[in-house]
Amino acid sequence: MKHILSLSLASALVLGLAACNDDSKETAQPAPVKQEESKTEQAAKEVAKAVEPVAKSVEETAEKAVEEVKKAAETVADEAEKTVETVTQEAEKAAAPIVEKVEEAVKTAEAALLSGDAAKGEKVFNKCKACHTAEEGGKHKIGPNLFGVIGRTAGTADGFTKYSDAMVAYGQTWTPELVVEYVENPSNFLKDKTGDTSAKSKMTFKLRDDQDRVDVAAYLDSLK
Repeated sequence: MKHILSLSLASALVLGLAACNDDSKETAQPAPVKQEESKTEQAAKEVAKAVEPVAKSVEETAEKAVEEVKKAAETVADEAEKTVETVTQEAEKAAAPIVEKVEEAVKTAEAALLSGDAAKGEKVFNKCKACHTAEEGGKHKIGPNLFGVIGRTAGTADGFTKYSDAMVAYGQTWTPELVVEYVENPSNFLKDKTGDTSAKSKMTFKLRDDQDRVDVAAYLDSLK
């Protein structure tokens, strides 16, 4: 009886150990997981290799596209510049006759304006006598003697040394037209003619009336 029990117990123990071994075999199987992970990594690498040439191709295509766009833009800019030059030249040609007519009209208007009255201008000159004489051989006063001023170089009256630096720098030959401009605003005249914004004339008197300026210029033009 004891032997039977011992055999039964031994059998039970063997079966139990076998079951434990089976359980341990079933639960401890990490290798397949690792195998699965390695397969995933391998697949990722293969995808990366497959995508890499595609990415390079896309990048190269994009660079080429940018270069093409730049070239096209440069071509368009060149054509636009040529077109602008052509249009400008054509516009200048078309405007030339109009400009000539305007210039002629201005000259005609100036000529009409400068047909002043010397007799009236002599009376207007009374406003200037505080600073100027106008007879031949007359003395200089605060300003130079103005006999023969038309046709004389600005800033060069014999014996007169009180000219402003701006007047000497101007140094152009006086004409009736220039006298008309000058007496309206002497300092502004010199600034405009010399391009020097600091230029000033020592003559502070301004003759505002258009006809008075034309008449006094006609009077000075008669003093020869």
